[in-house]
Amino acid sequence: MENLKVLLIEDDPNIAELIDIHLKDLGYELEHETNGNNGLKKALNGLYSLIILDLMLPGKDGIEICKELRKYNKEAPVLMLTAKSEEIDKVIGFNTGADDYLTKPFSIAELIARIKALFRRIEIDKHGIQDAQDKKILQYGKLLIDLENRRVTIEGAKVDLTVKEYELLVLFAGKPGRSFSRMELLNLI
Repeated sequence: MENLKVLLIEDDPNIAELIDIHLKDLGYELEHETNGNNGLKKALNGLYSLIILDLMLPGKDGIEICKELRKYNKEAPVLMLTAKSEEIDKVIGFNTGADDYLTKPFSIAELIARIKALFRRIEIDKHGIQDAQDKKILQYGKLLIDLENRRVTIEGAKVDLTVKEYELLVLFAGKPGRSFSRMELLNLI
């Protein structure tokens, strides 16, 4: 995997230092911001492989930042770190576009494991999309999507789809298992 660049938006200097040490030991490049407003600007203007985002920040909070990132179709995975451990807080985090959620205090081993899992998913997604583009045909069971001719069949029978329905099907088929927010779908299709 190429050199991975991580943006950490965290106002606690002790947590930031701990994460910095361990990610650099793994060979990841890390940039750090302590303020939500500055972190959002960096996230929107930079190319990051992962964004680690504290929920409670000065300036914009983590929820607002995550919403903005997804609104502008930033696809970098977001790992939220927070002291809030209630189920509703986690649900809100996931509904705003977070890919994972870790409550404080956390073990560094678990954080690293979650980061590696997110990076594995990215690689799987990249290979799956590239394979599909190379083949120009996607097949799932009896469903066949011919990308070159924009034709969809089930058990050999042609399926009539509107342009938007076809684009949604190709998007979902190209990234199986990935969920999309309504805003992401509106921006992508």
